[in-house]
Amino acid sequence: MKKIKESKMIYESIKIPENLEYKVNNALRTNKSRFYINKVVTVCSSVCLLFILLLNVNPSFANAVNGIPVIGKITSIFTIREYFKEDDTEIINVKEPAIITNNKDVEEKINNIIANKIKDLEKESELSVDEIKKEIDYTDRKGSIYSKVNVRIDYEIKYNQNNILSFVLIKEEGINTTSKDLYTYNFNLETGNEITLEDLLGNNYEEIINKEIKNQIAEREAKDKNQLFFNKNDNIDNYFKGISKNQNFYINENENPVVVFNKYEIAPGYMGIQEFEIKDEEK
Repeated sequence: MKKIKESKMIYESIKIPENLEYKVNNALRTNKSRFYINKVVTVCSSVCLLFILLLNVNPSFANAVNGIPVIGKITSIFTIREYFKEDDTEIINVKEPAIITNNKDVEEKINNIIANKIKDLEKESELSVDEIKKEIDYTDRKGSIYSKVNVRIDYEIKYNQNNILSFVLIKEEGINTTSKDLYTYNFNLETGNEITLEDLLGNNYEEIINKEIKNQIAEREAKDKNQLFFNKNDNIDNYFKGISKNQNFYINENENPVVVFNKYEIAPGYMGIQEFEIKDEEK
């Protein structure tokens, strides 16, 4: 985890004044000091609100604080657009995320990537919904056993620390049974570049990951007879042969990459999405 460790080292290197604890404790000893502390807390809260406002509306101010430790790492992700539609045949629910950070170039770059992907997913879902409706003939639904077509596009934050943001976009669609796919994103918030598995695990990342996934597949099948993965003896080419160059993965709270395979990629449909945490042996 080279990038995560480097960021943590920078964060941990920030020195706290030696007499800070003494001054705080000394201030708490008197009622008069408590009065002033309350006033300071109130003022600090107001300043923080003003700071965040300036950070997001004033590029010059944002650039000026970029080099300040900790402050330069302020990043948040939120729902910028939510779309909901329901009628006699379908339910559509879309949540589009966006980030706010003090680096406006990085912010714009990442938000454009997110917005374009959301548009693509919406178009894909529209086509899928139309196909489903044609197959079950929604022109005459009286007495139909089918429910409405459901489409959900959402997101989930996996890691947001040390100038690294990892999140997934989720697309679910279907009727009665639902198909679910994950689209993973991992960004260096200093550069705006996507973080790769090689960045995290080094030059031999493919060998490390492939070996670990094969071991975990064997362990899962041995523990549970219902855990079945495609293998080379099946008449299906989707058995796990190794990760792809653009392999889906996210970074979890343990700062480890989690490799993701969507439904049918390496296992039968009933197995759903398969995830494999690749632990850092150096930790």
